[in-house]
Amino acid sequence: MLVERHKWGQGKYLLFDIERALDTRQEAVRLVATFISKDALAPEGAAVLHDQIDEKSHKHAFAVSEDLKTAFARR
Repeated sequence: MLVERHKWGQGKYLLFDIERALDTRQEAVRLVATFISKDALAPEGAAVLHDQIDEKSHKHAFAVSEDLKTAFARR
């Protein structure tokens, strides 16, 4: 389980099934390793990977919302 302290209260966290990842494709192992690596969690001089993904997710959701508003307004 990977928990970010500000999101724990919202019930948000990443849960990894290590055994299942190891039993499946190498890609699953690489993804887990990427998310729990030192470079992702505590990079030197760069933003934390999880923060970057979260920010991009919010921007994408906002863009989709704006597109839907525009499309609805045209009706």
